[in-house]
Amino acid sequence: MLRVNDIVPKISEYANTQNKVNAADFFSNHPFHLRIEEFSRRLWAPAADGSPRQTHWFYERARGQYANAQTKLTRTEALRFQTLNPKSQMFTKTDLAKYYLTFHEQPFLVCLGAQKAFAGASGHKGFVSIIAEIWAKSDTAINEVWFKNIIAQAIIFRTFNGKRLANHLRDLNYGSYKSVIVPYTLAKFIHEIDKTEFSVDYGKIWLTQRLPDSVMDNLFEIVDVIVRYFMGKQTNVSEFAKREICWQEVQALPVEIHESIKPCLCYKDKAKEEHGDAVRTQREMNKIHVLEYVFEKGEAYWWKLREWDDNRHILSPKERSILDIACKISRGIYPSDKQAKVLVEAEKRAIEEGFYVP
Repeated sequence: MLRVNDIVPKISEYANTQNKVNAADFFSNHPFHLRIEEFSRRLWAPAADGSPRQTHWFYERARGQYANAQTKLTRTEALRFQTLNPKSQMFTKTDLAKYYLTFHEQPFLVCLGAQKAFAGASGHKGFVSIIAEIWAKSDTAINEVWFKNIIAQAIIFRTFNGKRLANHLRDLNYGSYKSVIVPYTLAKFIHEIDKTEFSVDYGKIWLTQRLPDSVMDNLFEIVDVIVRYFMGKQTNVSEFAKREICWQEVQALPVEIHESIKPCLCYKDKAKEEHGDAVRTQREMNKIHVLEYVFEKGEAYWWKLREWDDNRHILSPKERSILDIACKISRGIYPSDKQAKVLVEAEKRAIEEGFYVP
């Protein structure tokens, strides 16, 4: 489980929609990354391709985490780590941006490159701003279902962006534009499905850990339409693909979504219901995290905060009364989850004012 004292102090920092989103903070400090990291270490992906083992999709929140996790392991321990955390299932912040923007129908941003897709460019919000706004509105939207969905999107993206596509584009003499064809084809596929009452059943892809052949075949038909479109352009394809007008034109191209992929779809109402259940579950998890944080800090810590505030009067009467409760944990007196959240926010403000316990 994610260390509570790593995440809870940051909860209130982004809880207020009035807070200005700071991209630098998002890069290094935003609790979104900590939550995705926690999911990636805790949730087991179902065994796939006949393997008897479940595995993790390892989120490398900071550069080098995957390698660093193995530095002190014996050879046997390192091999076991690699078996449970295959390098092929490691993903980074810029990978997240690429998958999210592709499947949210913004392939022109993906074509700007990893860093610009992540941070934003050309007057468009990047992944940073989009996720920060979602988090500020309701962090519970980033939940286990969200994580499983984006892993399913990673599976689709990575499988499609494989040897079969490379060979196909080489035969069309269009191999150098693979990085454009992939996001545009997938975004077009999602765009066409979004016109219907269905959506991709990412839950099924998570459970099977594979892209169904029927979907792959349908994508390859769309590839040919996309390639013909770009071949008809008397312009630099790589540069034109970065413009929103390119995506607007691709949206209008006629393509067919086959009946054969219907088992890979679900009704939008079902997806919405699953999301709602996941939001409620995450809300309860947040309460648990805050309470655990207060308990883990311990009564002695809260007494030090109380003594510090005696001379500075930073905390409000309400915050002081909750702090008094935290100072009685050893006597079996505990704050409620709502009180714990108020206390954590008060502690954050005290730290900003100079409170420090070595």
